[in-house]
Amino acid sequence: MKKYVLVLILFTVIGCKKNTDNTVVPDPPIAMGTGLPGTWELRSATSGATGFTTFYSSGNGNLYILTADTYQTFSSGTLLKQGKYAVVQQYSAIQKQNISTLVFDGVMGNPLSTFHLIGNNLAISIDAYDAPSVAYERIK
Repeated sequence: MKKYVLVLILFTVIGCKKNTDNTVVPDPPIAMGTGLPGTWELRSATSGATGFTTFYSSGNGNLYILTADTYQTFSSGTLLKQGKYAVVQQYSAIQKQNISTLVFDGVMGNPLSTFHLIGNNLAISIDAYDAPSVAYERIK
């Protein structure tokens, strides 16, 4: 039994490559054609712990502005952060399949940041049980 455990540990160590800087270079980035570019305004935020949802009216100034590969986030009209993003296929332990995830500034999220785009509605959540989520509406 000890021999089996030692071999398993050896294969795990040899087979796993540690990503020391936590960055990813998507191959290839797939943001083009996803429908993500545009201006998105926050409509609701749901707590993963309580399930309580806060709703936001139009004109609230909480925005994501996305181009094919850049983003800007605003809170009440004030720029909070900007940089590059990519859509990357990653394996979801929750859904047991590859899913589209958002990677901001080349840093892999842990847990994964998933999104669902239906028409002019964009939902972003964390790939975890009881995860928080936000919903946006395209305004431009």
